[in-house]
Amino acid sequence: MLGWIAFWYEWDWRKSESIFRHAIALNPYDAESHLGYAHLLANTGRLAQAIEEAQRARELSPFFTMITALEGMWLLRAGRVEEAQQQLERARDQDATFWHTRIALADIYRRQGRFDEAAKEAKLAREYSGDSTWGIINEVGALVEQGRTDEAEALRNSLLDRAKKRYVPPYDLACAAIVLGAMDDALAWLEKAFALRDPKMTFLAVDKIWEKLRSRPEFIDLLRRMKLLGVGE
Repeated sequence: MLGWIAFWYEWDWRKSESIFRHAIALNPYDAESHLGYAHLLANTGRLAQAIEEAQRARELSPFFTMITALEGMWLLRAGRVEEAQQQLERARDQDATFWHTRIALADIYRRQGRFDEAAKEAKLAREYSGDSTWGIINEVGALVEQGRTDEAEALRNSLLDRAKKRYVPPYDLACAAIVLGAMDDALAWLEKAFALRDPKMTFLAVDKIWEKLRSRPEFIDLLRRMKLLGVGE
């Protein structure tokens, strides 16, 4: 738990790594310690090591769907698309309602040009997540890729309306902005995410959604402040 806190909330990468490694040393057979260490490695650009740790975690807990799904996501990020698809479909077979798996499968199907299937997976992710903001964001992206921009804008506006009444993670609102080409809005929401210590900022260096912003001085400064400059390049 201390390792997760240092990772998600303190953004202290060295401290988090030290704690996870110590947890593994204390109990090498604890799958969650390996998973936590794998997540830290993945989000700080060390994918090959992350996948090895995830595989070890899965060996220790083969029916823990989160591990299976995350391994598939990291394989996808590493460009090992066929392996990623096999792993994610295995995760879907383990638990059809685990919505993170559906999001990753939507990503794979988009890459393969299977946009209708991608949209279906994104919609299921939104439904299974209980209409979570992250589920909505992925459906916005799927709609944009289908050319259904008006529907995507409407979904984004529904999120902005929601944010007037209750908390919506600013990182999610930044994602909604960038997929619709609103780069300045995206940067503004990322600044709010930084100020509020949105845990999803831990993905800033490795999330492919930010490719169009990587040369912007404001984005580079955010990476510097998060001690993630150079990660994921």
